[in-house]
Amino acid sequence: MRYPHKLTCVVFIICLSKLMAAPPDLKINGKNLQTVSGATAIRLVGVNICGNEWSAQSYGPPGGLGGDMVQSVNAAVTTWKSNCLRIPLNQDFWFGYSDGNSTSSATQNTTYQNKYRTNIDNIVNAASAKNAYVELDLHWSGKGSWGSSVGAKQQNMPDDHSTDFWQDVATRYKNNPAVLFNIYNEPKDDSWSIWKNGGQSGSGFHTPGFQSLVNTIRSAQADNVIVVGGLGWAYDMTGIAANALSDPSGHGIAYEAHIYDNKGSGEPGIWNTNVTVAVSAGYCVIIGEFGPNTGGSQDNGGCTPFESDLIKWINGTNTANYAYSAMGWSFNTDAAPKMLADWNFNPTTCHGTQIKSWLASVKPTAAAAAAARAHAPAREGRFGELFNVNGKKINAPGAIQAHTPLPGVYCYRVGNGMRRLVLCR
Repeated sequence: MRYPHKLTCVVFIICLSKLMAAPPDLKINGKNLQTVSGATAIRLVGVNICGNEWSAQSYGPPGGLGGDMVQSVNAAVTTWKSNCLRIPLNQDFWFGYSDGNSTSSATQNTTYQNKYRTNIDNIVNAASAKNAYVELDLHWSGKGSWGSSVGAKQQNMPDDHSTDFWQDVATRYKNNPAVLFNIYNEPKDDSWSIWKNGGQSGSGFHTPGFQSLVNTIRSAQADNVIVVGGLGWAYDMTGIAANALSDPSGHGIAYEAHIYDNKGSGEPGIWNTNVTVAVSAGYCVIIGEFGPNTGGSQDNGGCTPFESDLIKWINGTNTANYAYSAMGWSFNTDAAPKMLADWNFNPTTCHGTQIKSWLASVKPTAAAAAAARAHAPAREGRFGELFNVNGKKINAPGAIQAHTPLPGVYCYRVGNGMRRLVLCR
């Protein structure tokens, strides 16, 4: 084989402080999600990886409780082609009010707290490394007291301890481009005034209201996109226009709807009446959960036209011709309706197979990859300052382009991170 006179090859290996990949930062512009830099339109599609709401140990392969959810993240992004993962959380577990397993406790344990938070960090980092987004969802809160979340499960509204939760979570993940904040899973059975401004919830405790929780997140200097569910178990968007939340200092608010086959008849018209009405009024709406009936057999609803009709509607056959961002429920072998037949991530016959095919057909990763490339430094300027392996600066910025140094191992700086550069000729 004949080689050219001079060959330069470049191999990148992490060196010194680790520089993680990350998707581009997002903002809301009217009814659309866009990148902050370049205003590239982004459509988020993916799955709900549930388990952290009922398990303080995480939940994934090989057998569920205490399993490795990072494997679920990798499969959801790489094999199932998701670019966004919705991750339900538990308010008590976040602060260590648990037995370390699957029961909440009135006694705080910081060891359990730290373990739970590390599990969530690992999920966020795994998704970010694959240029995917994570929607952190306060799924189970409490009834005004610590240690009541598992027994209480889903209340009408978040309680006052949810303010502590969002102050802490927002501080931990503030301005992380991979993270969106979903303030509360499924508001229900209270008025739009209480939804927005707070007051005495029908669940029997005071709720701060969603405007107050938005303000809490922004007071932590977190610009991340915020997601807020409508009423009616996050299905009723009819009051959004009259009760829209204010966000003067962040990257905007999206509203979230959940659609299942047990939420009324008259589809798809009822979806337009309840959900698309907010899009038509100019607001960004995400379908945060969807699937067939939540009770029954493996696919929990069977192979019916419902889900294929819903997917067409999500893809744009609605009265606003709007392609919704959407995440199917659930990427789990136990929580209905199930997408997974086993912890090898094989899809269930109907629900899982339809969602997996839909994710592949939407090809959201193409737009996300283009945005990621636009977000990355230009090639001609990406090497920055050049150092030897002992950390001594040996050339000015752009030196690799000006004159290639001798073969060897070097380090180069990108932002605040350092990477190793192996040059050979």
